[in-house]
Amino acid sequence: MMMMAIVVVEVVMVLLIVVIVVAMVMVGMVVLVMVIMAVMMVMNVVVVMMLLKVFVIFVEMVVVIVVTVVVMVVMVMVVVIVMVVMMGKLVMVVVMVMVMMM
Repeated sequence: MMMMAIVVVEVVMVLLIVVIVVAMVMVGMVVLVMVIMAVMMVMNVVVVMMLLKVFVIFVEMVVVIVVTVVVMVVMVMVVVIVMVVMMGKLVMVVVMVMVMMM
């Protein structure tokens, strides 16, 4: 019975971690979109003054693409790390169960 309780606790912990990570990613995405919008507006105002529209639009595209790629990479890394941690936890639990069985 004790082992079952420990396993349940571990699973709950892992689920909590996943939920927190997902929430953080969501918030990060929203903030990112807001920042990009703000930057776009500022750049567009500057463009109206400078008349370098094509160049600035190109720069905007590059910035957006780079930021998006960076965010994607970071998200993937976080997910991978979480997965590794989970696997470690699961392995630990399994080993503990094995030892208990001995």
